[in-house]
Amino acid sequence: MTSPVTPPRRVNLPPLFFVATAISGLALAAGALGLASPALVPALGHPPVAWALIGTGVALEGWAVAMVLAAARSSNAGSR
Repeated sequence: MTSPVTPPRRVNLPPLFFVATAISGLALAAGALGLASPALVPALGHPPVAWALIGTGVALEGWAVAMVLAAARSSNAGSR
């Protein structure tokens, strides 16, 4: 006998997830721009500034992934 397939539960993400992801994308883009073409935006052209922006972007994106994992776990905990 086959069992019916149930659709996966919807994961409710906190609004802070979208804010963190957007800011991390901006920070990563600004850091990459500062490293790739420092003459285009001189304020981002200094390597410590560019690397700090990249580090900030990576940290914020890691936090956003942690929020997704926490939301998925809480969603799965409710289905048991």
